[in-house]
Amino acid sequence: MANKQFGSLVARACALIFFSSLYLLPAASQAAWRLEPFIETRAAYSDNAEFEDDEDSDFILQLNPGASIRKDEGRLLVRLDYLLQNFYSFNDSDLSSDHSLDAFSTWEAIKDHFFIDAFATITQVLVDTTGTISTSNINNTGNTTDETTVGIEPKWVQRIGGFAEAEVAYLYEVQRFEDESDEDGVDGDIDNSDRQRFLATLRNPDEDDRIDWGLRHQDEKVDFDDSDTVEFKRSQADLGIEIFTRLEIVGSYGYENNDFEVDPSVADTDDTFWDAGFIFGLGEFTALEVRRGERFFGNTWFGDFTIAGSKLAFNATYEEDIGVQNASVTTRTFLDEPATINNDVNTDVPGDRNSVFESKRWDVSGSYRVAKSTFTLSAFDDDVVFLDTLDEEQTTGISFQWDWRLSGVSALQSLIQWQDSEDEFDGIQDDSDFTELSVRYIRALSPKTDFDAGIVYTEGDGDDEDEDFTSYTLDAGLIVRF
Repeated sequence: MANKQFGSLVARACALIFFSSLYLLPAASQAAWRLEPFIETRAAYSDNAEFEDDEDSDFILQLNPGASIRKDEGRLLVRLDYLLQNFYSFNDSDLSSDHSLDAFSTWEAIKDHFFIDAFATITQVLVDTTGTISTSNINNTGNTTDETTVGIEPKWVQRIGGFAEAEVAYLYEVQRFEDESDEDGVDGDIDNSDRQRFLATLRNPDEDDRIDWGLRHQDEKVDFDDSDTVEFKRSQADLGIEIFTRLEIVGSYGYENNDFEVDPSVADTDDTFWDAGFIFGLGEFTALEVRRGERFFGNTWFGDFTIAGSKLAFNATYEEDIGVQNASVTTRTFLDEPATINNDVNTDVPGDRNSVFESKRWDVSGSYRVAKSTFTLSAFDDDVVFLDTLDEEQTTGISFQWDWRLSGVSALQSLIQWQDSEDEFDGIQDDSDFTELSVRYIRALSPKTDFDAGIVYTEGDGDDEDEDFTSYTLDAGLIVRF
């Protein structure tokens, strides 16, 4: 409850700052702000509302107000999307709410030199990836929690003559969860965290030079409420040399000094690291990047192949890296669009552990557009090993979507997705499968009014019989923007 109040406080603070700024700005500056409030009404019926083996049907009504705010001009840039989802269950006679927020701003406090980035997100995430999964807040599985992240990052950028550009940045981020299951202090539970990161870089300011270079130092600390603090430092030098127009040789070398808790059979975390490879442009919109290196846990590989065209777009990526649970923030730029605010639950999250892990992950995605149809295929596999216990967690997923433009104002969307999660903690294996099929009709009734209706079939299969379920959900909604 405390974190739901915290999320509500964040939302009210964002609104207060926005309206105060709008009131104080002169008329010319106010014109740069764009505010689009909207309201969504939705009705749904599910023959198994809570995704349980003993099916229990329910009607759910929604009344969801929200707003989008944009300011894309001047020295203050703002993008904010907010949605308050209100659900009323006829079966339980219960009213519940979920906040969804994605806000990001950049303030150029001193022109060309001092910038302050700030961000805030509220989203729903899975508590346990091997538990009952729902991709929508409509179905209450009891396996989701609100994740609230707030951060600020001031940075100074300084040009040094015509040969270098320096940047110094400090990030402070707070991550909180509404439903905490970590009060018993058992490893593997969700844990609130505070993160601090100092980042200093010195790089070549001219992207057109045949030789591209950079120096970087990172000093980071993550404080967990109920587990140990994790600290890691990393210094490295990057070099890229353009051999000819389409081929660039790239490499990095550095030293890391970490206090990761690592099983002695892995390695010493304080060590040098390196990688080397190439970037080859196969055409104007096609590129291949391959790197091979070594870190304290062994060999590392990175590969990326991208095709971008008017009809065909394709990307395949493979990466081996180290991560820290509940601390996945990366430096955003203002070019990053906010996440779409809707009823979705973020299912692409690691398990409910607080530890350092090695991840070997590949992603493949491709889309092809022909006539009035767009076909999109995506797949991933994430193999995680926790370095302190050598426990393993593997998640595999695949999805296929067909978007069919029926007319200039209407479309039909079909989606098939499947996800498999396999864990081995303390010698105990846990396996679960999740499948979803959906068809949705979308129509623009006017420039500011959209209608949609769909049917979703969901199936879950776990190790225990009481984890198995099937469900059909029908819903229809109307969105009006003002």
